[in-house]
Amino acid sequence: MSMILDAKEFSAGLDTAATAIDREAVVPVLETVRLRRDGDRLAMVATDIDHEVETSIVPTMNGWAPDCCIGHPRSLAKAMRGSGGGSVKLSPLDSSQHCGIICGRLDIEAQTIPGEEFPAFARYDDSPVWSADLGDGVLTALRRLQTYISIESTRYYLNGVYLEQGEEGAYRLVATTGHVMGLADVDLPGSAGEMPTASGNTSGVILPHVALGTVLQIARRRRGAPVRLAIHMTPPKYGSESEIVAEGTPVAVWTIGDVTVRTKCIDGTFPNYRKVIPDNREMATFDRGRLRQAIDLLRTASNTQNHWTHSVTITFEGDTAVLRAKRQDGGEVSTVLDCRPDTDLLEGENRCIGVNPTLMSRILDSLHGVKRVNLAFNAGVIGTGSFQVLPVDPIGFQAVMMPMRVRDGGR
Repeated sequence: MSMILDAKEFSAGLDTAATAIDREAVVPVLETVRLRRDGDRLAMVATDIDHEVETSIVPTMNGWAPDCCIGHPRSLAKAMRGSGGGSVKLSPLDSSQHCGIICGRLDIEAQTIPGEEFPAFARYDDSPVWSADLGDGVLTALRRLQTYISIESTRYYLNGVYLEQGEEGAYRLVATTGHVMGLADVDLPGSAGEMPTASGNTSGVILPHVALGTVLQIARRRRGAPVRLAIHMTPPKYGSESEIVAEGTPVAVWTIGDVTVRTKCIDGTFPNYRKVIPDNREMATFDRGRLRQAIDLLRTASNTQNHWTHSVTITFEGDTAVLRAKRQDGGEVSTVLDCRPDTDLLEGENRCIGVNPTLMSRILDSLHGVKRVNLAFNAGVIGTGSFQVLPVDPIGFQAVMMPMRVRDGGR
């Protein structure tokens, strides 16, 4: 009684499922991959409770129906790749707590946990309320937005990307740390259904950053595989008199080829991001690469250890911008860049803005592939309100940043 699998497919499946495992997990079953026969396939699934990853492969010989959880899946997959074996034989041993694994020169007696101890994912309705295919442009936008997601647990509703359904099929992805914000307008021509409302949001869901990282990692490994996102709802909760006491909550189900990623959406209210976007804008154009190099140069030359209180001031002078930073010894370092203002924003008293160099560098890095960017300010209030970083050639993406306080005229 045994099951024989292709060694390359099995090790790749273990690696894929293991992307859901939290490396700091302390519950033994959360460090495992569950192996379970599902019809004529072997399903492999791992979870961190909030999200799970499942994939499956077809055995070359299917004479055993396992349902057990195997620990250390990454090291097991690595060992099999180095064993020289082309196939893997799985078989039960005398003890129900052990599984035999033979691959090339490897002969492993692996201790297992019964499959029934593996935590079940939240139950949800079979039919999605909304679904769409995600093209390369959407995946690129999600990768750019990784820079803007907060990991601060106290503001849990910022720990993801807000997917908003607008009017006439318009969709927007938004992420913010509270200091910087990224927005991407994306095309989802094959979308179907209506996006649910999640705890006060107009029409959209908050996709958790951990699951997003998993999806993007798997999509990168399986380049070319179709990616689809479906939003399902959990059943409502009923009281003793059959009245609804709690509405169902959204669950995001991603499919990347033969891989499925399930995650609970964040149950929270995403802030009103529109109120910090400048209108009636005045702009100055910079070469993105040179601006990035100049900020990095000042950060290095100023020798400041605390990147969160340190600032770089940008002072507009004619067709140039002077970038300055204070050194730890009380001195100053500066450099000059060419810029192109589209108005007379360089005239008058308010012509300085302070930026956090670490955050500004991350914004510019997220715009990789962009040659020139505009810094866009609210007219007449440069340095006191939020400003945008916009690609000169539109790519459907923009960043918004809060400035730092400027003293002594930017010096």
